Amino acid sequence: MPLKTLKYTLSLVKPEFATSQKGKRLIKMGAYTFRLQGVTHDRARWCCSTHNSKGCNAAVHTINDQLVHIKNVHNH
Repeated sequence: MPLKTLKYTLSLVKPEFATSQKGKRLIKMGAYTFRLQGVTHDRARWCCSTHNSKGCNAAVHTINDQLVHIKNVHNH
């Protein structure tokens, strides 16, 4: 299965925050959404919201809602 790779320049990408049907925060980036997986100190890790349980390793890291790292390589 080919991997889908989307490359972004952090200074050009602005995450679009949304709310799920269950009231949880999401980040939208292109066709993909990310859910909050955990917070350590002020750094939050967001994982692929649809296929993380199926092995998708795509993730976004934010500090105070500002992107600091994007791994937007999905296996679906």
